[in-house]
Amino acid sequence: MSRNRLAVIQQKILSGLYVLSPLQVKFIKKADLTLFLRDTLPDCPDIMLGTGSDPDMISVVMPEKEDLLVLMGLSLMLFRLSHGRLPKDGYRLENLVDSFYYDLQQMGKVDRLYRLDLMASLRIIPISLILDKVKPFVGDGSVYKLISSFLFLPIIDDNGNHRSDISFGGMPPVGEITRVLFNIVLMDIFDREFPKRFPGIAFSRFINEVFISTRGNDEVIFDEKAGYALLEELSLAGKIVSIGSGDDPLPCYYRKILFLDSDSKVHVCNPIEYY
Repeated sequence: MSRNRLAVIQQKILSGLYVLSPLQVKFIKKADLTLFLRDTLPDCPDIMLGTGSDPDMISVVMPEKEDLLVLMGLSLMLFRLSHGRLPKDGYRLENLVDSFYYDLQQMGKVDRLYRLDLMASLRIIPISLILDKVKPFVGDGSVYKLISSFLFLPIIDDNGNHRSDISFGGMPPVGEITRVLFNIVLMDIFDREFPKRFPGIAFSRFINEVFISTRGNDEVIFDEKAGYALLEELSLAGKIVSIGSGDDPLPCYYRKILFLDSDSKVHVCNPIEYY
């Protein structure tokens, strides 16, 4: 893209005149996915894959090419505003994953380790709540309006049909911008409220994955019942599982696993290293 075109896009954004196009969804056979990604990712590096009723097909949600650049820029800006710094490389939240793994292993010796997956919350978080959490970072000007328009984008298939079945509800599934907005909501709702409900209990969250460690001398009790009660209070949804020393490992972000060793200490590793 030429510098002149970039300048035009920037000016349209600042003046509130930039209009995002509807999102496109394509359905790809699983057997053809590798070839499709090889041909697509160089020009469209931020897409979202999903599954539906047909186990042999993958849905791919893609923004228009210029919109992709705008959404990547929004992701980077929101990353900086919500974390107080720019990512070390690129624009993705995955830049923080190593510190997430480090924090998990600093939990040390625990009696029980819980994994709370908040992905189901994407389908029930209302758009009004997302905008409410974003507004303190960006104000109510052109950027806020652009984020608002993104949240209301329709998803269109190759036949021109609106596919409301593909959307996550209030959060369109479009790669990094979806993850960053989801993370901002959870920072304000979950990260702020969990310590109030369970003071002294260690937890670490990376986007939708939360790991919570408990010990016998905790002043308050956290277990599955308490966890689901918290989710109900916060109007979130998720699934809770747990392990103790010697139990099978839990899946962890980016194809890692997490387990408690014979001393009940938390470890993160690649599956091949464990087995």
